Amino acid sequence: MKFNTSLLVCHVEENFAHACGLALDTIREHMVSSTAQTFVNKKKSFIAFFGYYFKSDFTYWCIAVIVKYLLFFLPKRKKVFFSEGWGSFELVERMRASLVEPVASGRGFSSNDARKTLVEWDPFGEVSQTEFVEEEEEEEEEEGGGGGGGGKKILTETGIFRIKEVEELCKKSRNLSALQSGQIQKLWRSSSSRRMDDTKVKRVAIVLPFTGDTKFEFRRCVAEQILMAKCNDTHNIKDEETVVLIPEFAFYGNRKAVGQTNHILSNVSEYILMHLIGLREACGLIEWARDTYGDGVSIAIGGSPMGGYIATGAGILTSRAFHRDDDTNTKKKSSNRANKKLGVVSVCSWHNFEKSFTQNSYLYLRVDREQLLIKDSYVEKMISEILISSESEGSTSSSLPIGRIFQNLNWKAVLNRAMQLLVGIDCLVKAGGGAQNFENKLDTMVNHFSKRDRLITSDYDEIEAIKSRCTSFTKPRGVVFTYDPGDHLSNVLNPKAAIVPAFLEAFNRMESS
Repeated sequence: MKFNTSLLVCHVEENFAHACGLALDTIREHMVSSTAQTFVNKKKSFIAFFGYYFKSDFTYWCIAVIVKYLLFFLPKRKKVFFSEGWGSFELVERMRASLVEPVASGRGFSSNDARKTLVEWDPFGEVSQTEFVEEEEEEEEEEGGGGGGGGKKILTETGIFRIKEVEELCKKSRNLSALQSGQIQKLWRSSSSRRMDDTKVKRVAIVLPFTGDTKFEFRRCVAEQILMAKCNDTHNIKDEETVVLIPEFAFYGNRKAVGQTNHILSNVSEYILMHLIGLREACGLIEWARDTYGDGVSIAIGGSPMGGYIATGAGILTSRAFHRDDDTNTKKKSSNRANKKLGVVSVCSWHNFEKSFTQNSYLYLRVDREQLLIKDSYVEKMISEILISSESEGSTSSSLPIGRIFQNLNWKAVLNRAMQLLVGIDCLVKAGGGAQNFENKLDTMVNHFSKRDRLITSDYDEIEAIKSRCTSFTKPRGVVFTYDPGDHLSNVLNPKAAIVPAFLEAFNRMESS
């Protein structure tokens, strides 16, 4: 019997890809369940202990190699992205239109009109308390003879947020009915147990999840670190002046689709829809925070890496109408509104979908490539239109067969291009009227990259393109690019490494400008 070498190689690649995905999921599951420091101190988890001290993507690859050999003789994996292929893009088109239209019209996503963003806090609900003791802060107080600034309680309140467009969209699909509304947590620091006084708020941080961050635990760690940190020597995070909002993403947590396993999405359309809903809800929460809290509030939205991408897009799209007056009959701009500031935080994030499925990316390792080669008529029409329109606008060659497109570009190129055109930041800005219509600018954009990042890779040309975009949508001297010699996991899974400092840097720049 002839030995099929290519089949063996393919089998090894498939199992290694699955192993890499499982390894990353395993690390996240252990690291997210509590703070990294807690695991290290108590030594309850070998994976968390190993990952925290080595702080390297090497941990991820080592586990992947081990799991690869354990999976080699097992049947084909089931927990992969896009196991049902492309899906239906009808809801995607509707959601994209509801996102772009408020931007193109200049009305924005105000919480005071028909497109209302509702955030409801249960007045009789429980407000949980966490006693927070910061050893480093105590040492600083002993040495410096004071400081710190206040109480040691972190209070948490849970509510519900819903957006009209998302509700109406998800009602049309039985599989997506659970996506209509999501939970949101609000954290603040106080010396008492009373509920938050909104009039005292000066800073609002909106922390978005990374891929697979389906619960609140990890972002609660981020929130606690932000609330107990110092912005700088003169601006401390004082009691009740800072609020951290943690929204539940569509397809995550209690908002899973029917039949969904963990954070694995069954088709491409659901993956694109998740990003579009995330963008729409992030825009709504930004303007809700702007309308809810007092004069002079600084709003920073961010995350990593998926959260950073969503935050960047939401910040840019919201910036056009962030300082406009709600009263359309009055041309005079509200001074209250003008004093409010908006910043974006992005840590180890991708900034476009052109390279989202490169060889080293997490998504590439978890994709059912065979299913993406199965094309129905709707998908063929959609992909043909978007690819042809992007390559040659105004061309009459719209009858180009989909087979030729797949032959010339392969599934990866088709997928990257389709996602870039439907949810890419540059394409959304173009659909919203173009960069020339974005007269209002973001106050700051803080971008952090790791030089040894093996999961989200960025070359020199891509970094320069990102810098150019940030400069176009940000006020002078508001763009910040920082680098460290670390890698992806050490920055994403350890809040103190990059995420918390990036949020504090954003607040510092907004307050000093």
